[in-house]
Amino acid sequence: MSFVAKVFVVLNFFMSAIFLYFATTMWAANTKWQKMYEAEKTANVVEIARNQKLQKDLSLKVLGSEKDALTMRGERDNEKRAKEDEREKNLKLLADITEANNKRDLADGERKEEARENKRLVEDNGKMHSIVAKLQQAVTVERANAQTEKNRSADLEAELNSTKAQLGSSNRELKVAQNDGAKSSAMIENLIRKGVDVYKILGEVPDQPAMNGKVLAVRSDVGLVMLSMGSTNGVKIGYQFAVYKGAEYKGIVQVVGVFPDMCSAKLMPGTQNTLGLQIETNDDAQTHF
Repeated sequence: MSFVAKVFVVLNFFMSAIFLYFATTMWAANTKWQKMYEAEKTANVVEIARNQKLQKDLSLKVLGSEKDALTMRGERDNEKRAKEDEREKNLKLLADITEANNKRDLADGERKEEARENKRLVEDNGKMHSIVAKLQQAVTVERANAQTEKNRSADLEAELNSTKAQLGSSNRELKVAQNDGAKSSAMIENLIRKGVDVYKILGEVPDQPAMNGKVLAVRSDVGLVMLSMGSTNGVKIGYQFAVYKGAEYKGIVQVVGVFPDMCSAKLMPGTQNTLGLQIETNDDAQTHF
């Protein structure tokens, strides 16, 4: 056998011995560990049971906690849903209140507008009644005025008829007066030429009240004038009036006939204006001269 072979055999033996040692050691260790495990297992049975019970109790507590958590979550969900429902109810109630307030405000506005409209209608009605009353008063006044005007027209017509009658009578009296005046004038002229006191013959005093009037008409052909004063003014036959136009003297006339609102006078000879001015209508006549 060679050296190498011997070395390999030695090494093989040595390696086998080492392997056997390690194998024996490993087997002894396993056996020891098994025994230790069995002993530990036997010693920890109570602890394991206690731990298992603790784990079971913990599991039950966890399950209870989870159940409570689920219950609380459900309650929170229910409470949340209740709050949501309450919130929706509140929102709906708020919406209903807002709608009711809007309706109330709208109704108040409509009532106020209706009140204003009623007030305006009452005011318009009052104004209309006032206008109607004024119109009725105006109609009444107009009727009264019409009746007054009618009565006035009747009075004026009666007065006109009376005036016409008086004018006819005056015209007749004027003619008579003209005739009498012509005769009287002739007699007065003769008396004046003879120096007879005419006022004494007529039973009047020469002192005459102050009178002023106008010449209404002139009959130059007979020397007769009509003055705007009569018996209502106190004129009497024989009164003498000086006739002027402004500051120009025209002559003296003597009353020969008296009427209620006029008189006839004869121009006295020798009293005419030296300038030849003739008496005309609208000349002034006065007693004091």
